[in-house]
Amino acid sequence: ILVDIDTSDQQKACEYLYASINAVAPSVRTVPIYDILKANCDKEIFFKTDRNWTSLGAYYAYRQFCKIKMGIPVDLSKFKKEIYENFVGSFFKQSNEAESMGLGEILEVYVPQGNINVNITDFNGEKSSGSLICDVTDYDEDMKFCAFLGGDYPYIEVNNKDIKDGSSCLLIKDSYGSVLAPYLSLHYENMYIIDYRYYDGDLNFLLGNVELTDIIVENHIESTSDAETVSGIKQLFE
Repeated sequence: ILVDIDTSDQQKACEYLYASINAVAPSVRTVPIYDILKANCDKEIFFKTDRNWTSLGAYYAYRQFCKIKMGIPVDLSKFKKEIYENFVGSFFKQSNEAESMGLGEILEVYVPQGNINVNITDFNGEKSSGSLICDVTDYDEDMKFCAFLGGDYPYIEVNNKDIKDGSSCLLIKDSYGSVLAPYLSLHYENMYIIDYRYYDGDLNFLLGNVELTDIIVENHIESTSDAETVSGIKQLFE
């Protein structure tokens, strides 16, 4: 079925954003992922009931990141695959046609293998250990996205004990980054993860107390048209 959607061309919007970034900050490397996602659009790269990409969709973005970063991506066959049933996302809860959407879809996750520690700082500032991928078998249908990092927290630290090269990155992200982070953890000894929607700490203080080799900013295209989101990111950097 061909549907005429009254919207602008997303690829042109991405190209405009990348060109604007390169004009303002030539040293910043952008990671175009439109083409690789389009080339794999016959696969389950996005959820039906949620705006987020799937674990497979994030994997293709990760491969493109490695290409730009000049790194070697870990083959998907090296990950442990886990499957959870009856997942429903935000579209299901927001829609007034929820019943016609059907209840539940398959949530597939790819679990990185290695000696990786995760430490979470929650919304109350309490610290606890966590996992890159959590078992959500017994979670409610609309909470199964917490399989990735245990959910969206303000601040998370990840230490890959299999890497000893001093590499480290700061990942500034939204919920898309929760799906991407497990893949990135295989390339950095230390990762510091900020969810810009919830983090209220001092970014300058954090940058002054950790040694970084990379800063990665991940953001999904829809948020670029949301004034509140743009304001939040700007406030974080200011």
